[in-house]
This record gives sequence, structure tokens and C-alpha cells, in this order.
Amino acid sequence: SLSPAGERLVVTARGEVFNIPSDKGVTKNITRTPGAHERNASWSPDGKYIAYISDATGETELYIQPAAGGDAIQLTKNNDSYIRSLQWSPDGSKIYYTDRKNRINQYTVATRNVSLVMQDPVGEFRDVSISPDGKYLLTRYWNNHSLKRSYTYTTLSELKTGKVLLSNAKEGMRWMPKSNLAYYTRKGMKGTELVTLDPTSKKENILACQLPEGSFSFGPTEDYLLFSIREKGPQERKEIQEILVPDDRQPGWRNRM
Repeated sequence: SLSPAGERLVVTARGEVFNIPSDKGVTKNITRTPGAHERNASWSPDGKYIAYISDATGETELYIQPAAGGDAIQLTKNNDSYIRSLQWSPDGSKIYYTDRKNRINQYTVATRNVSLVMQDPVGEFRDVSISPDGKYLLTRYWNNHSLKRSYTYTTLSELKTGKVLLSNAKEGMRWMPKSNLAYYTRKGMKGTELVTLDPTSKKENILACQLPEGSFSFGPTEDYLLFSIREKGPQERKEIQEILVPDDRQPGWRNRM
């Protein structure tokens, strides 16, 4: 999760939350909880807090911690189900989170009140994403097929009314940081295309072409993309074989019992 100003990132690794610089600076482990597992860290829209999920109490609960430093604050208590994901509302006043009881819950920061947004009797919510203006909801579901096969699908709906605008939105669709536009990638005539979608008019627009392979996210100002590209390390040259003993001429002999 990138900070609103873009100068820091918050990531989780080995069950800890790290506040790291986007360019140069100090990396900080802000949780330091060897007996607990933290994940899904996310920066608040105003940049003052970092929210995350932790099992420090034995159950998964929501926590926030001041980005400038300080003690963690436990938000939810005595949670009755495993929390899957979280997201801040665009104004930072609420945190939406999903759980294994097929619920989307709303935590209001000022009142510390938890309320139910919606619950699905069949599909399990895997991920929830709120549009920048707080009006629209992208929801990714996970479903068990009757033949014991699972599948995922994404819907686009109005947050206030629950009205479904797209019942089968593109896989991987996300919101742009500022514009009330959703975006996704697809293969086109000019390589990988970045496509935006207006949730009101359903109009699509190709924003960029020939994107490099790899996952990416928009910068806070929407004028650049941050890519995560996996590069292959040195490859073994099959035409060259190291022979230490005569038996090395037999392929795989060292792995024999």
C-alpha cells in the first residue's frame, strides 16, 4: 500500500508490517510481534494511520497504528469469524472488511461501531474495493461449484442501494486512486492494454497500450504506474555438464536411493 504522498510504502512480510521508503530512507518494522501474524496492511487516506489484520488475540481482528510511530490500537474485539481483507473508505471515516461468514462489514472509526453492509448466502467475498467517491463497490466472490470445483467472479454495484450494475465484471478490475473510474488489462492488437470503465455510463476507454508484463498499481496522482516485474535469474546451461566423478555421466544418479 502506497502512502497518499507516495514517499512511503507499507508491506507485510514474515507476519510483520514494514513501513519502507519508496526511494531512499529507513525501513521500519512497526509491529514487532513474533507471536502473531499481521497481514493486509493499508495506509489511511490522510496518511496518518496504517490499518492491518492481526491474530494477536487468537482471533483475527482489525488494528490501526500511527504512521509516525506509536502503539497499535485494536479496533474490533471478540470477532466471530476469520477476517479476509480490509479497505479504508475514501474519506478515512470507515473501514470495510470481509469475513468467512460471507459478510461485508463496516467499521466506523469515530464511533467504533460495526455494522453489516451485506451478506451473501452462497458466495464468499474475497475482496472489496470502494470507488474514490464512495458510491460504487467492486466485489470479488469465491464460490464452490457443485462438482467440488471453485471459481471467482467480480461484480460492480452501488454501495448505498446494493444495485448490481455489472454481474460479471472483468477479472482484476480495480479503482483508480482519484478518478471514479475502474480499470483492468486485456490482450489487444497492440499488446497488453490498460482499459478504464465509467461505472455510470459503462463506457470503456483504452488508456495505454504495450504495457510490460507484471503487476502494477497507479501512483496517487494517476500520472504514473508502479510495476512489480519478476525477472529470471541465471539459468543452467544444459550444454555444459559438471563431471566430478565418472558416475556423473549418468543423468540423475546422485538422486537415486
